[in-house]
Amino acid sequence: MVPCPAVVSVYNSHMGNVDLLDSNIGRHHIKVRSKRWYIRLFFHLVDTIVINAWILYRRMLKEIDRTDPSMTQKMFRTILAETLCRVGPELKKRGRPST
Repeated sequence: MVPCPAVVSVYNSHMGNVDLLDSNIGRHHIKVRSKRWYIRLFFHLVDTIVINAWILYRRMLKEIDRTDPSMTQKMFRTILAETLCRVGPELKKRGRPST
């Protein structure tokens, strides 16, 4: 029997996580069409970051013995987007005030 290189064992042990990430991105992803490769790469990275945050959120809840089965990935994305829209200074209105 030929011994298996260590890198093959590491690859095989983490391959399931890659499949899980791909399936999660396939379910809910940012739908942006662009001919520029770097725009598509940017939004793919944002998708990956959001999914990792969702997984960490669920793991954190499990560690403190709280579960929220109603928090789907779609709901997590919605809450995240709403929270990010509220962050930052309020912009002043430009122009003359309406009467």
